[in-house]
Amino acid sequence: PILSKYAFYSLIIMMTLALLPVTLSSCKDLKIKKREISFTIITLYLFTPLLQWILCKLLIKDSALFYGTFFASLCPIAIVAPQFTKQHAGNAQLSTITLIISLVLFPFISLFYLSRLTDHAIAIQLKPLFIDMLIVTFLPILIATLINYIIPSAKEKIKIFALGMM
Repeated sequence: PILSKYAFYSLIIMMTLALLPVTLSSCKDLKIKKREISFTIITLYLFTPLLQWILCKLLIKDSALFYGTFFASLCPIAIVAPQFTKQHAGNAQLSTITLIISLVLFPFISLFYLSRLTDHAIAIQLKPLFIDMLIVTFLPILIATLINYIIPSAKEKIKIFALGMM
């Protein structure tokens, strides 16, 4: 795997904790939020990378640093975004859905940009990248959904236990 096993487990735990407040019924309300979700994804994967590309072209001469910096601009939304959004009285469900969409799109968008904008071949191990992203995305969704529907009263205890494990 691309990530160490401890980082991998930590990401799964953090994603699961971020998804616990989100239920399928609360996501139905997000149908009307298509404009906000679209704007966020377009900003994340079109405007930000293009601005980063321009800045990198102007400021960075070393090609490895240039492509590394550009690749970093393609990363998904931070896993802690829903928690911070909730803490500041924002829409945690909208933030979580946007996070999930960005995680799912990341491997495809990254490969697209890197194949179109690089002037030489870059060796990327695709299979581990896709497997890790799928596990980090869909396993926490499954775990959080099961917790929400099977033992919703235990959410707080599970949060404390999960944070203690990290």
